[in-house]
Amino acid sequence: GSMQNSGYEISINLVPIKLKDFSWEVNASYTANKNKVTSLPSGDQLNGAYLLRVGQPFYSFYTRGYAGVNINTGDPMWYIDSTQIGSTSIKTKANLYLVGKQADPKYYGSFGNNFNYKSFTFSFDFYYNFGNYFNESAQAYAMDGAYSTRNKYAINLTRWQNPGDRTTVPKYIYNDARGGSTGSDRTLYSGDYVRLRNIQLTYKYDNKAVLDKFHINGINIYARGTNLFTKTYADIILSDPEQGITGNNGQQVLPSKSVTFGLSVNF
Repeated sequence: GSMQNSGYEISINLVPIKLKDFSWEVNASYTANKNKVTSLPSGDQLNGAYLLRVGQPFYSFYTRGYAGVNINTGDPMWYIDSTQIGSTSIKTKANLYLVGKQADPKYYGSFGNNFNYKSFTFSFDFYYNFGNYFNESAQAYAMDGAYSTRNKYAINLTRWQNPGDRTTVPKYIYNDARGGSTGSDRTLYSGDYVRLRNIQLTYKYDNKAVLDKFHINGINIYARGTNLFTKTYADIILSDPEQGITGNNGQQVLPSKSVTFGLSVNF
């Protein structure tokens, strides 16, 4: 088989202001990519959670369509097929199909600024990513009544409890075997995000007489923050949107927030 990647990448570096004691630098990047399978030796091929089909992205999710919760019984529902006309509360009667969601992003990039004023430097970098979905593969442990002894997401508090309740979380049943928390696009979440990756303030001590006296080449004092802010765009998101290329969160360690203070002395 074969596949094709097409797109473009733009990178910009500017210095809008440059004075004796002050400068402002800007950097930005934008990448757009379209991926599609162009040929297969023997028709559609199942590839784990994805289906390889000519004309579709390589990482196209192939699963059932989640139709929500029956408002009368609280049972989970699935669409019978890709037409999304009929639905069923019996999971085995719901067919798998391409749900129109892919794991690889359609576009992504960064935007950063760097300000210098005398001995101070202030910089920050934003990263963004749009157009993909990720699979919360470990969601079965934290949603609904299956694996009842495990910790649960807070969204379970919005579960169906009485006839007429409208929610996406089924009636809670201890050791639930209905399978509502796995095997459908209910576990797929939008990977769109904008993240403040780094922000840093640095002071450079530059008293040459003092530095020469102690045979020091330079002293920098800094404060740095990492992943302090993330803007997501999904109606519901239960995990961090930044995942690997395959779009699968299997309880791996995700990006963490941190604040660091430091002193750097160069001899």
